[in-house]
Amino acid sequence: MADAMDFVNKGVWNMVIRSFLGISRALILGVLMGPIYKIVACSEYLNQSNYELIWLWKKYPKRSYDRFTATLWANSLSNNRWRCVGAACIDIENRFPSEPFPTLKIVANLVLIILTIPISFATGLIQGPLFLMREHFEYEQTKTKDTGC
Repeated sequence: MADAMDFVNKGVWNMVIRSFLGISRALILGVLMGPIYKIVACSEYLNQSNYELIWLWKKYPKRSYDRFTATLWANSLSNNRWRCVGAACIDIENRFPSEPFPTLKIVANLVLIILTIPISFATGLIQGPLFLMREHFEYEQTKTKDTGC
């Protein structure tokens, strides 16, 4: 009977030590790497969105130009624009023979990403350890199911 109790105590202590080491590893690595991964994700999003803007500007210049001129015409401040639609469109096309490079959209994306970096850093501080703890406990659960303990 004493041998069985020693085995149970050793198993319990091993589980407690493994859990402590797993949680401490999750906290240390999660706090260090969670914000870094979140910031990398923000930079990848910035890169992808800017690439998409440039790609659309280069690949479909006519469609992009039509949208640009339609936006300018819709935002024009003239009250009688329905009477002189043709003249307004010709005036816009004469002022802007081609759509300018989307620098304003790219700079706006950059500013938004810079504003969201502190938020992503904070969420990385929280989500990094939680993710690693969940992975640790799922691993421990499958390990105990496999061994039958």
